[in-house]
Amino acid sequence: MEMLAEKNENIRKAYKVLKEASMDEQKRMAYESRQMALMDERTKITEALEEGIELGSDKRNLENAKRMHEEGIEIQLISKITEIPIEILKEKFSK
Repeated sequence: MEMLAEKNENIRKAYKVLKEASMDEQKRMAYESRQMALMDERTKITEALEEGIELGSDKRNLENAKRMHEEGIEIQLISKITEIPIEILKEKFSK
C-alpha cells in the first residue's frame, strides 16, 4: 500500500486518511493537535510576511514622497499619488 501511495497522489491522500482513522483515539487526538499547531504556525508566518511586506511598502512610499517633495512637487499631489494623508506628509517634511 505504501508503494502505491508513493506513486499516486490520490492513493497517497486516501492512505493518509486510512492511517489517521486507524489510530487509537489518544494517538488521533495527539496527531490532530499537532496538525492544528502546524497550521497555526503557518498562519503566523504568513501574517508576519504580509505585515513585513506592508511595512516595507509603506517605507518605500514615504521615501518616494520625500524625493518628490525635494523636487518641489506640491504636498497635495504627493498625497494623491502615494495615498499618504497630507497630515502625515506635513509631519514628515517638517522634520
